[in-house]
Amino acid sequence: MTFFSNEKQVSRQHHATCSNPKRGKRMKSSPARKELQASGEPSSTLTRLTAILLLIGTIAVPTLLILHDMLGIDEDSGALAFPAYQRHPISVFLTYYALMATGVLFVLLGPLVYRMYIHLQTPLRLLVLICMVVAGSTQMIAASRWLIVLPYFSHIYTNPQTDAATHAALDVAYQGTSYFLGLTIGEFFYNIFSGLWSVFLAVMLLRSSHRNVWFHWIGIIGGVGIMLGSFEQIFVNTAPGSIFLSLLTVGHVAWVIWLVGIAIALLVNKPSVLQREPQSMVQEPVDLSTERQ
Repeated sequence: MTFFSNEKQVSRQHHATCSNPKRGKRMKSSPARKELQASGEPSSTLTRLTAILLLIGTIAVPTLLILHDMLGIDEDSGALAFPAYQRHPISVFLTYYALMATGVLFVLLGPLVYRMYIHLQTPLRLLVLICMVVAGSTQMIAASRWLIVLPYFSHIYTNPQTDAATHAALDVAYQGTSYFLGLTIGEFFYNIFSGLWSVFLAVMLLRSSHRNVWFHWIGIIGGVGIMLGSFEQIFVNTAPGSIFLSLLTVGHVAWVIWLVGIAIALLVNKPSVLQREPQSMVQEPVDLSTERQ
């Protein structure tokens, strides 16, 4: 019975292949297709897009923050910030609009990084996605306040008909907005979540590759430095505040070096070389085409 059953199965398989040549071609090409799907390597387009956006965002953040300091926008006093805005309205608007766009950029980078490292079966990938989206959102919200609050308050404050009581009220409202949206959300929470996704990504890459291990330690140092430096806002104008500010500066420098290095490596090298992972972190494909004997 077994012999005749196998013979009938082979006969039906041969008849189906002969009656439908396209099906036969699909059956012949399926092993190569399965091998391509099992590899899980990202496409070159995805790799280049992620690298370019990462390079732009990494360079833009410190550059725009330096430009912000050069414009002289004081976040603690509206009496100083409003006249400064009136002197450079276009420059201030473009700077904060670019900062908001950078936040949007990192929100978009979260899913791209998640997709690019989809072959790594680790929960760190999801944590990188969540923290990167939250960090980009906080930066976007914090920068948008200057596009709305600062021009509106500045126009009223510099009006010659505005009295002293209105000046004082605008100054208090500006400081409250600055402390809540700027120092709390824009700096404290932004630095916390930026440091977190940097540490998670560095640890994930550190575990997935045995090459250039020391380089990913730069990312860990940068992420930890940014997280610790976020407490500079709590200890501002005190002795520990200068220490946390130094940690924040060192963390940002290491963060920029590490991310620029990753972006350049993704652009120069092949994805298969950069993302060689140990077998313990890769989900083994299951072969469902085995015939029962």
